[in-house]
Amino acid sequence: MNTDNETAQPTGSWPGFAFRVTIPHVAEVVCKEVSGIDPGYDECFYRAGDGPEVMRKVIPGLRKTGDVTLKQGLTEQGQTLKEWGERIHPNDIQREEVTISLVGEAGEPVKQWQAVNAWPKKLAMGEVAANGNPTIVETLVLAHEGVLEL
Repeated sequence: MNTDNETAQPTGSWPGFAFRVTIPHVAEVVCKEVSGIDPGYDECFYRAGDGPEVMRKVIPGLRKTGDVTLKQGLTEQGQTLKEWGERIHPNDIQREEVTISLVGEAGEPVKQWQAVNAWPKKLAMGEVAANGNPTIVETLVLAHEGVLEL
């Protein structure tokens, strides 16, 4: 029973911690695993002309980010994510501000990040074996222009 005081929750369970991923105009899904949200920096090296032949790491260089990878059990939302991936064409990319929320047992956000101008780079399903685990894991890889901590 849904009352006016209740908010709609995305499909999925909330055991311990999980990730709520909100993709505007596409879907809101629950993921069990997210990687690639931590940025890094290139290193700038320096060697003095009269110094030993040792390069020193002097200062951080340009900020760099890798792709964000989301993993979830295959659900009805999987088709929506697949459709988003199929809409990608050269020179016509639907970029979205993807919000990734680490949520606690009650579904409240503990920490949030936003992948800026993200688009689906790869959508893949895990291997399925007749005698193995019946859960199919769907992996969505997002290209983006940076991850912000909210």
